[in-house]
Amino acid sequence: MILASGSRWFCEALKKFPFMKQINVPKPHIQYHENHSDDQVARILKYIYSNQDFNSIADEVSDKNVYQLYA
Repeated sequence: MILASGSRWFCEALKKFPFMKQINVPKPHIQYHENHSDDQVARILKYIYSNQDFNSIADEVSDKNVYQLYA
């Protein structure tokens, strides 16, 4: 529920499970821009599933989004 309320990506992914229909999860209230939290979630997941190889996301990390990524 925490992931679904903070990330539209997780909210959509978890909606596929029957138990989610019984739970009222607040929709994420996030402003969409380049450094959007779902972008960061996608980068983190890509990093994790790439055996924690930073090179897999190095071209997506910039001075503008590095602090949001580590937050």
